[in-house]
Amino acid sequence: MKDVLLDLAGYCMLLVFALTALVHYLSGNLLEMTWFSNHTTLLIGIAILSRSRFWLTAETALAVLPEYTWISDFVYHYATGEYLTGATTYLTQMSPAYYALAMQHLLVLPVAVICLWHMGAQHNSYIGVFLHGVVLWVTGYMLNTNCTLTPCVSFLAHKVYFVFWPFLMLFLGWLSYRLLLICFGQPSEGEMIYE
Repeated sequence: MKDVLLDLAGYCMLLVFALTALVHYLSGNLLEMTWFSNHTTLLIGIAILSRSRFWLTAETALAVLPEYTWISDFVYHYATGEYLTGATTYLTQMSPAYYALAMQHLLVLPVAVICLWHMGAQHNSYIGVFLHGVVLWVTGYMLNTNCTLTPCVSFLAHKVYFVFWPFLMLFLGWLSYRLLLICFGQPSEGEMIYE
């Protein structure tokens, strides 16, 4: 039964990615797929379906901070009418299709964490956090995505923000990675199902 649920979660992530890519393609905004939240569903889906604890741990570690920030801001705004971090202010300018796509933020982190809970975290996956972090920084710097040149949250606004972004992201990715290892460390030998 666990395998069926994991497969369902993986296919769900791939479906979200496919719908996001289709909407961006049809609207002529395919470069939007370089945003972390738009392509991480593909990577998480593949990691779940291939039972790769390495990549699931790495992608979940990268997703913890931005997705938690987005979810917190969205829920806070929904409850109070105010913004907690400002990460979701862009939603007021979105068409209904893009608004619906943005709701993927509410799905990615919970699905990834639940699957990580079932599969277990892998200890050397910070290498994946680092590699994907470098790719995010390079593409973000070239295309002004992933909050690389301009912060997505107002309290980080500073004129030299873009200089410390890579260090901040790698440090926070490492911190999330360590937290995931503490919470979902490798299962004991008798329980290890997925390599």
